[in-house]
Amino acid sequence: MNRVHAEVARSTRNAVEEMLKVLVITPSSEELSPLLHKCGLADLTFKEKVPAKENNPGSSPDLIILSELLTNRKGLQQLDKIHPAVPKIVLSTGRNKRLSFVKGRRLSELLVNPGCRDLKDAINRLESERRLMEENISLKEEVSSLYKLIDTYGQVNHILIDRKSVV
Repeated sequence: MNRVHAEVARSTRNAVEEMLKVLVITPSSEELSPLLHKCGLADLTFKEKVPAKENNPGSSPDLIILSELLTNRKGLQQLDKIHPAVPKIVLSTGRNKRLSFVKGRRLSELLVNPGCRDLKDAINRLESERRLMEENISLKEEVSSLYKLIDTYGQVNHILIDRKSVV
């Protein structure tokens, strides 16, 4: 398992350097745009509110960045329904107890007054978490199919033993 974890960590080390499609949900694009461009995020799509449904199925973003002003439980739950496996980062200008629920959520991160390094580290951490979750799902499916094979082998073995005792 350590080998798998090391592979995932190595492959996500520079997730920011890849061309990420980023959905930015903020009341004003001027608010976050300079920071995101400075940090190397170029493929940005801005929305002024949390979308009620996915507009373009199949063109899911790689990352969702939310302004603190538009962040609430219902909005994040709505985003989870639309984009369940997409990491979400909430950017805040100050400590806010109202946003404390973000810290306990899967694939979510709350950053207070982040610099580029903080943002890049969060993106890499969330991308690593997302890939580990995908690997976990894949391994569970593989284990399930192996259990089915073991069950089939047991049934065949039982039939062969019964035939052998009849002869």
